[in-house]
Amino acid sequence: MVYIAGGYIMSYEHAEAWAQKKFPDFTFGSPSSLAETIRKRLNKDLFKIPWTLAVRYQNQDTILFVTSQHRNKRLSPYTRKKFAEDDRVKLIKHSLFGGMEGELEFLKDLKFVTIPDPYTTGL
Repeated sequence: MVYIAGGYIMSYEHAEAWAQKKFPDFTFGSPSSLAETIRKRLNKDLFKIPWTLAVRYQNQDTILFVTSQHRNKRLSPYTRKKFAEDDRVKLIKHSLFGGMEGELEFLKDLKFVTIPDPYTTGL
């Protein structure tokens, strides 16, 4: 079985900076626990996002804010299924990151990606 995830991706440093703006009382232990800590905090605030994952992407340690996911028993991890940044996904983006672009410049160029087999590329 293969999982494919789509979502917004950023470096640990950017994810931490965003989390500190979004949640002023935000604290976390280590970079490896950052994704889980962010997901728990979002869910605590009743913002249901499927997952935030620590993934290796283009040889960098990153956090993926999963907005779309697909599971298929017949696909290989290298299948070229790509998720679209549709209106539903853009609404999630606005809910998560909207209004912070002036303070956090990196949000202006936030990348939407599709990652095959993201649950086994975790750090």
